[in-house]
Amino acid sequence: AGSCAALAGWSAAGGSHPLEASLLAALVFLWTPSHFWSYALLHREDYQRACLPMLPVTISRGWAVSLILGHSAAVVALSLALTPLFGTIYLAGASASALLPLWASWRLLRQPDPEAAHFNFKASGVYLGLLFLFILADVLF
Repeated sequence: AGSCAALAGWSAAGGSHPLEASLLAALVFLWTPSHFWSYALLHREDYQRACLPMLPVTISRGWAVSLILGHSAAVVALSLALTPLFGTIYLAGASASALLPLWASWRLLRQPDPEAAHFNFKASGVYLGLLFLFILADVLF
């Protein structure tokens, strides 16, 4: 559902290149699991009590954090693959900010505690926001 915002925003702006809109939607689609799985890992017991089958509830903590790292790496790879669509501002920003989700997810893998899960949740949100800011800056300048 979060990916639809990228498609709707592109359509509202009058975009005529559906490939770019689809790639931005794919970026949000790949970003979503690691973001919410980190949150679910942080609140694992609450999800268990509520019988909500979020991934960190249904599998081991170690496997969950491995999948979070994998999704973070996929998001970074796709974000860097988008550089031909934009320009040097996006390339520089996306390259520099790629360290944030990778480091946060690696930290969570090494120490899967609530503090690291919360940090990864926050870092992933900051990362996606930065990517969209770099896209905006590249388009405007």
